[in-house]
Amino acid sequence: MVRYGYPEVVIPQIASTADISAVYTHEEACSEERDLDASVKYALQRVVKAPAASVAGAAGIEAAASPKAEPSGGPARPSPVALVQLWGNTLYHIDDLPMDARIPGEVPPVYTSFRKLAEKNCKVRAPLAAPSAGDLRPGPDGIERLATGAVGHTGEIERAVAAGSGGWGGLPSLEQLGVGLLPGMQL
Repeated sequence: MVRYGYPEVVIPQIASTADISAVYTHEEACSEERDLDASVKYALQRVVKAPAASVAGAAGIEAAASPKAEPSGGPARPSPVALVQLWGNTLYHIDDLPMDARIPGEVPPVYTSFRKLAEKNCKVRAPLAAPSAGDLRPGPDGIERLATGAVGHTGEIERAVAAGSGGWGGLPSLEQLGVGLLPGMQL
């Protein structure tokens, strides 16, 4: 699915129409991205879904998204959509570093010092196995009808993805996205 817009608007919009109880993302290290993640998390807390026992994540990671039982022992209340953050996009996993990288000032300010510590004390983790086709759920129905949430866009990208590129998980062509090549350019 290709979407255009502000993540704190678009992601909750998708979550409210799709049959999901959690959104998975990489944990970020920089303050601007962490602030954006906090905005997405806040917006997702306002998207309430039907109760679910738990949310199974990638690589066997499980995030609790269980409904809160009423104090009277009555039926469970709906739960908000959870934002589950996983570390990624780095050679070394943050939990394998010889310092607590989540604490400001713990990481050496000079890259060479960091690299020497990491090379001496860390081991690169093996990659996770790719999911098999049977492990993946089909995409949400009606993806071509989702609005993008951005001014001037009314779902053109989603329609392009659904129409000519294999639907959910496929990529649209540049022409379907309305992007043309400059004269003399080739792909």
